[in-house]
Amino acid sequence: MLAEGEPYDSPRAKAIAGPHAMISLHNQVEAAEAGFTRPPMPPHLLPLLGRYRELYLTYQPPEARYLTNHRGHLMFLKPEEEHLCTAELIAATTFTGTKPALRERLRALRDAGFSHFSITIRDGHSETLEEWVAVFEGV
Repeated sequence: MLAEGEPYDSPRAKAIAGPHAMISLHNQVEAAEAGFTRPPMPPHLLPLLGRYRELYLTYQPPEARYLTNHRGHLMFLKPEEEHLCTAELIAATTFTGTKPALRERLRALRDAGFSHFSITIRDGHSETLEEWVAVFEGV
């Protein structure tokens, strides 16, 4: 959850939402390498995807790049990914926003028929649980 005026790529937002945001790049690159197709990424993120692919191709050994790719998967943002975890990527691929914006998104999901929603609490960021409680109370 962003504080009013907090950018999507603040250090806190990157620490909490960054690991999830990177999954979209991980998935696209690994799928392409394996010959699979995934739904296309938004056009404004394609240059970022290209830069991520360049990083991915440096992972060793070449026949098992997935091992390095999955180190820290969904747990932390790897240092070499830091520059790729942009505000645009976090905004487009995660459920991140201010409390009012998140409430609106949750209401839209509820109104569309969804009855379940889950959150991830990152190690070292237990305060996010209380923030989410405040969001849910307002829905």
